[in-house]
Amino acid sequence: MLADSALEAASTHLDAAENLDVLDDASAAYLTFDLDGQTFAVAVQCVREILDPQPVTRLPNSSHDLLGVIDVRGISVPIVDLTAHLGIGVSEQGPDTRVIVFELERSDGESRPLGILAERVRDVSRLTAGDIEKAPEVSDGGVGNDVIIGLCRRDGSLIVVIDLARVFADQPLPGF
Repeated sequence: MLADSALEAASTHLDAAENLDVLDDASAAYLTFDLDGQTFAVAVQCVREILDPQPVTRLPNSSHDLLGVIDVRGISVPIVDLTAHLGIGVSEQGPDTRVIVFELERSDGESRPLGILAERVRDVSRLTAGDIEKAPEVSDGGVGNDVIIGLCRRDGSLIVVIDLARVFADQPLPGF
């Protein structure tokens, strides 16, 4: 099941965050995880679960960033290489790799699961609007800055806070 203490701590924080009736307007909970040696954060309310890696069934003629699908209790969940999708590299699996399954809303208003591979799941952090600074305006025709909510400084490094719904807003994925 959950193999390491950092993952268990993140899961505990995630369970606690899900039980909050109302998040304070000045702060919100974010799950932090690593991709290609960088730390990213996503709003906790779109996180469904964190799983150990499992075999991925590849699909023919799929996009370069769609790794395939996994079975999660009888539901086929598409798994995307978010590192490749964001144009920052290609994910590599290691001993701390986890699958993060998100519940994302489609354009028709229904929500569907979507998973990513994370090199490492860190924790759940509360960030205030004052913690998040605007990302610099830089674009080279790849993923637009509209997917980046901002940057947060923690322990001498930067955390990229992203809006995962915007990242996949125009993606035709299986089941999406």
